[in-house]
Amino acid sequence: MGDFTPVHKPGHALSLTASAAVTGGQLLEVTGDLTVGPAAAGSAKVIGQAGHDAAAGAGVTVHAPGRTVTEATASGAVVAGDPLKAAAGGKVTKFVAGTDSHTAYLGVALKGAADGQACRFQPA
Repeated sequence: MGDFTPVHKPGHALSLTASAAVTGGQLLEVTGDLTVGPAAAGSAKVIGQAGHDAAAGAGVTVHAPGRTVTEATASGAVVAGDPLKAAAGGKVTKFVAGTDSHTAYLGVALKGAADGQACRFQPA
């Protein structure tokens, strides 16, 4: 059995890239691979709050208290911002709202991954 270490531990800030201008305290959602922007109304891709103002393309500190960022193998292609659910064999795959039970919702992909690749995500 191999070892496992989370990518990010609860209580620590994430350093990501702003895809649009953000203001400190704004709720942020995943907008692409390791990028975030201001959250849209009703977004299921919110991962935390901006720690400071940041211009598009600049680094931004994201505070996501109590949440872990981790990786699992993708089953099928996953795009950053996709909601996820568990797949066979301990993998993750896309969650389909309206089709999958809300109890199957696992979290949000922070980085896209092809089938069989590591998918970085933030569990709900």
